[in-house]
Amino acid sequence: MSNLVDVRCTHIEDELMRVRFAHSQLISDHPEQWGGTDTGPAPGEMVLMALASASAFAGYRHAARHGLDVAHISARTNMASLQEGLPEELRDVPLPHLTYADRFWRLLEIDGNLSENERNALIDAMSDNRIANTIRTGMALERRVDFRPSQGARRRSAESQGNHRLQGRKPIPAGEKRIAATADNWLVSAAALDERTCLVKAAGSMSVVGDETGSQRGPTPEELLLGGLAACTTIYVARNAQFLGIDVESVSVHARAELSGDPSQPISRVEKVTEICGDLSEDDKSKLELLAGYCAFGLTLSHSTPIEDSVLINEVRTANRLAAGPAPLDRDAPAPNDPSYCTDGSCCVPELVRKAS
Repeated sequence: MSNLVDVRCTHIEDELMRVRFAHSQLISDHPEQWGGTDTGPAPGEMVLMALASASAFAGYRHAARHGLDVAHISARTNMASLQEGLPEELRDVPLPHLTYADRFWRLLEIDGNLSENERNALIDAMSDNRIANTIRTGMALERRVDFRPSQGARRRSAESQGNHRLQGRKPIPAGEKRIAATADNWLVSAAALDERTCLVKAAGSMSVVGDETGSQRGPTPEELLLGGLAACTTIYVARNAQFLGIDVESVSVHARAELSGDPSQPISRVEKVTEICGDLSEDDKSKLELLAGYCAFGLTLSHSTPIEDSVLINEVRTANRLAAGPAPLDRDAPAPNDPSYCTDGSCCVPELVRKAS
């Protein structure tokens, strides 16, 4: 895998964005309840796709390396987010509140015939991957905003582009926290097809994730993580510029990172450059620069965020070992925060083990 991850996101219109990876691209959007058209994965879903696919990849490689009797390996992910009132030191930020993910859920699914030691080692391998460790530890985020003069591109006025579903947001009192979204189902599922390819279900459609930057298998987990960050910043700036009546011509975000050769080492530093084009006043620039620094996943990934892991193991004997096809991504599973999860697996068949992370 190349040690450089380089992703670029450009705002198209409304909630739509184009995210370009080394050898592929996708359209990012929001669901209808957030003013989008559900055309593609939302920025947060890209982060979940990164976590799910990295976990499935790690499990498949471990099982293949140790010759485990396993038919399928997959992972599901979701998250919960909070809205928080602006503290006193951020009173000049032109936002009603801050939003960030405060918890991730992950369900590790394994179909196979394993001893207790084999099972525990496989669970540890799936838990210990670059994306999970980046979310747990946080990363340094080096931000820059570049302003470019208008290129004369045709555009609609700021007043006509606003996301009406999100307009009129009332400020949250300083220090107060409110639940923005919680995990009532699994948003993303990922199944490893082989050591280099993962099938991912998100936003109602299937896509392929690859293990190597620049391959034709699709974006890597690391590219998806940076893509989620870039898309979140892009729509945050573009949407809030509309709310503030700032007529920007274009918004794009470039995110890049150098990766360690160890696939379990977290991404320690990301460079994020926001490019904004338009004829802007100094006051406009000041507001937009602040916006670029406070997107939800910029805040999330620059701090440590816990991941709550659960494990679902179906006892299946197979002579083919990882050759029985992709794991079923639509089979029923308890919701991420379902209280039926137990601590030792004794209450469930198939076995369901909760593992602290």
